Amino acid sequence: MQDDHRRRQQRNGRCHPFVTLSYAQTVDGMIALQKTSSSKNKSSNLAISGKESMVLTHALRSVHDGIVIGVNTFLIDNPRLNMRIKMPACEQPRPIVLDTQLRSLLSDTNDADKDDANGPKSSLEDRFRAQNAIICCSHSAFKRYNNKSLSSLDMKQPTVVPCDTIKSTNGDEYLDLRSVLQTLYESHNIKSMMVEGGSAILSSFVNYNLPAEEKDGDFVSLVNCMCVTISPAIIGGVFGLSALEAVGRTREEPNTEAQENDTVKLVKRMVKAKFITVGSDCILLCEGWY
Repeated sequence: MQDDHRRRQQRNGRCHPFVTLSYAQTVDGMIALQKTSSSKNKSSNLAISGKESMVLTHALRSVHDGIVIGVNTFLIDNPRLNMRIKMPACEQPRPIVLDTQLRSLLSDTNDADKDDANGPKSSLEDRFRAQNAIICCSHSAFKRYNNKSLSSLDMKQPTVVPCDTIKSTNGDEYLDLRSVLQTLYESHNIKSMMVEGGSAILSSFVNYNLPAEEKDGDFVSLVNCMCVTISPAIIGGVFGLSALEAVGRTREEPNTEAQENDTVKLVKRMVKAKFITVGSDCILLCEGWY
């Protein structure tokens, strides 16, 4: 699939990484537990997939150059985002954090840095378990980062990459996914990436449609492959966080009248979808959607 992707890129003259959307969910579509203000657990990270499926996930990581998460997932879970099975002649993928306002580094916007009853605030080194990370942010956040005096880091020091942004009608700023992908491809040799979460980032990739001049027939997805592990478990909507909760929501105000008159376009149809069984889990594989 990655070879086919490269050939299509050469034909249309536009280059960006091969994108795999990969995550584990329960039967009712939940990927984590909702965090509450009274929760003593600082992490929403919940083991959903079985041991066999976890081996598959790490095998997939071994054939990708980068692993992408959003800043909320990073701040809550501080994941390592590495490959933890032995694969011959495979380099570790680079962790990539999508962080528009650079909350992961600018301490005045990071709640994890505030002193509490347990002691002083954490150091930047403590906050980055992921090694050799790339953090994509807005140009304005990048300027604030350069102007701020930060303590020197060790080999875990992240690479901060400014990318173009888009603004919603209410003025909120978001990373432009096309700019992120192109920058990573051209400047950091990221030819393939796994997008693992959280919900907002997964939804953003699903919501993105390619411009008309780049469509391959009816194929409109920015995602080239989808690998979803479905575990035989139920969390429920009260305590669970939906994997694709924001799918269908755009940065602009929704045109509900147009949606009512064209409901067929609201449904995304998987391309070459198939299911396989791995241990007690079911794996959904597809090549994007139309």
